[in-house]
Amino acid sequence: MTCVGKEKGCLIYEGSNFLKQRLLLSTLSGKSIEVRKIRPHHETNPGLQEYETNLLQLLDKITNGTITRVDRDGCSFVYQPGLLYGGVIHHDCSTERGIGYYLDVLVALGPFCKKPLDVTLTGVTNSKESPSVDHIKASALPALKRFLVVDEGLELKVLKRGIMPGGGGEITFRCPVRKSLKAIQCTKQTMVKRIRGTAYCCKVSPAMANRVVEHAKGVMLNFLPDVYINTDQHKGKRSGNSPGYGINLVAETTDGTMFSAEAICKTMDEQQGNPSIPEDLGREAGMKLLDEVFRGGCVDSAFQWLVVLYMALAQKDVSKFLIGPLSQYTIHFLQHLREFFAITFKLENANGDQEDETATRDDEELSGSNKVMLTCVGVIKCKAAVAWEPKKPLSIETIEVAPPKAGEVRIKVTASGVCHTDAYTLGGLDSEGVFPVILGHEGAGVVESVGEGVTKFQPGDHVIPLYIPQCFECRFCKSPKTNLCPKVRATQGKGVLPDGTTRFTCNGKQIYHFMGTSTFAEYTVVAEVSLAKIDPSAPLEKVCLLGCGIPTGYGAALNTAKVEPGSSCAIWGLGAVGLAVAMGCKAAGASRIIGVDINPTKFEIAKQFGCTEFVNPNDYKEPIQQVLVEKTDGGLDYTFECVGNVNTMRAALESCTRGWGVSVIVGVAEAGTEISTRPFQLVTGRTWKGTAFGGWKSVESVPKLVSSYLQKELKVDEFITHTMELEKINDAFTLMHEGKSIRSVVNL
Repeated sequence: MTCVGKEKGCLIYEGSNFLKQRLLLSTLSGKSIEVRKIRPHHETNPGLQEYETNLLQLLDKITNGTITRVDRDGCSFVYQPGLLYGGVIHHDCSTERGIGYYLDVLVALGPFCKKPLDVTLTGVTNSKESPSVDHIKASALPALKRFLVVDEGLELKVLKRGIMPGGGGEITFRCPVRKSLKAIQCTKQTMVKRIRGTAYCCKVSPAMANRVVEHAKGVMLNFLPDVYINTDQHKGKRSGNSPGYGINLVAETTDGTMFSAEAICKTMDEQQGNPSIPEDLGREAGMKLLDEVFRGGCVDSAFQWLVVLYMALAQKDVSKFLIGPLSQYTIHFLQHLREFFAITFKLENANGDQEDETATRDDEELSGSNKVMLTCVGVIKCKAAVAWEPKKPLSIETIEVAPPKAGEVRIKVTASGVCHTDAYTLGGLDSEGVFPVILGHEGAGVVESVGEGVTKFQPGDHVIPLYIPQCFECRFCKSPKTNLCPKVRATQGKGVLPDGTTRFTCNGKQIYHFMGTSTFAEYTVVAEVSLAKIDPSAPLEKVCLLGCGIPTGYGAALNTAKVEPGSSCAIWGLGAVGLAVAMGCKAAGASRIIGVDINPTKFEIAKQFGCTEFVNPNDYKEPIQQVLVEKTDGGLDYTFECVGNVNTMRAALESCTRGWGVSVIVGVAEAGTEISTRPFQLVTGRTWKGTAFGGWKSVESVPKLVSSYLQKELKVDEFITHTMELEKINDAFTLMHEGKSIRSVVNL
């Protein structure tokens, strides 16, 4: 059972299942746990067992400041982990479990201790209940070595053998400290090149071990000639306190993967007239090893969880690991990792559902059982431009981006345009502006990971985030009259995702989202309905502009105003949006397109986008609407206000012709301002309209706009006047305010 609740920062669990996983992850994460209802109805031995309390004692020895409180009947306890310290430790393990029950915890914790581990453990070296010391040495340590930058100082020695029930074995384990683990790529299964093994016996005839060896070899020699199994015969004090024998087999592949299998004889209590037969034991070990090889992957199935842990604690989204079918233990470990570290894993069928026409894969490469490709999806640390407060420059910070939740997608942002709407909010003019926030809404990138239930996107997809979603389900999406889907509107305006929380933190502080996109960060998380998948051949550093400005202006002409061929148009404001309006008017066949701006340096550029003539209001004493009405024989067919000023909005309406003139408000005015005109302007047939994202239904339309760009039917490159790195993003705002740029694109 996974976590049932949280009280005062303490994770609450019930039952004894997977207790070791919870203690291990609690120690690594520093999060306290409380475990309740531990075998409360057990008639003879309720509560914690001896081997479990013994593990708590071991954890207390390798940490500093750990507090454990157990209730009277042992059916619940609270564990508050201290600092992982390490050092020299001697511990007598409970004989209810093998030393391996405790040793694999030390293998997991060792690299993260303050001081190198030098541990001596006594007890049962080989048992059926736990991975044996031989199994850990053969398969777990090679897995750890893959992740250590340098494996010098990693050592495991068996000094004495100990068989159940008496134990008496002794081992030493040394592990170096590493500040970080190496990111690795183990994505290809290789062939087994040799078989090695050890047959051991304690307080029994050496012939037992020899008989086991012969029959184990009899199985393995049918598949591989390079088989060598030695015997480890212990006598006297080195043979422990109980008689017994067994065998550990190891299959080594060409890339260093170690598969291991073990068979151990029955204890004296278990035999009861039906003793173990050495020959059967040898065959059993051989068949177990064959089964392990068949499962395949790049790690022994018993230590899948260990690889998962190292991947989670190494650099995220870099390590990939091929494993065989997930064990139940690993599945629960993945669930616990998410609870303790907010880390999830992407699981892919490594065998693939479709043929790869470009790859030449050997038939045997993924032979055996189905394989799983693991990629860690955890909290990502990256750079972002954070607006801590309004009217202050953006600050380049290192932020944490949490993994996507249900219905969400995390994106690696490649590039983002800097839009007037970003400046509008940064300037404190936005009534919905919340701080601190990561601005940016004109971006493009690549899907890094997806949350639960997301089916339309997968990692690697090229996408453009959308500040207007399209759910395809609401009455607004089903109507051809609007593109204003309200699916995430309530939360988007508050700077959070649909579940009411953010995915950004910086220096322990919550950072808000902006317009549901926040593209001024190297990674962002958006709702699935606020994302469009695009042609992967499109350059992301160009088509990022199709996330706002260009579609807004282009669509204002084509979709909102529905400009007709031969008509006359005027555009207030010749920034990126205004130029996109001109491009739309030209595409619709307008014969006269007048650019209205107080910055005459923009006029020459505007000709490239379709403007046929220009007017500077500063050159006239009369109101600009009067000037335009006189120039156009009574007024224009269509006007577009792209400034965001209530005075120019009125001027644009009153410049329209009576009877059929249409004026479209595109710019966003300051919060609290109101528009006004004489009612007679509307009574005489003028229409005042507004537009958002140019009326485009976002999810379905943006890919089409990208295709139009690729077919050279839509200008995009021509809008980009400046490109810069994230560290120079404040320069982009300066250029915009000074009227020196059409669009600046920030590369992330």
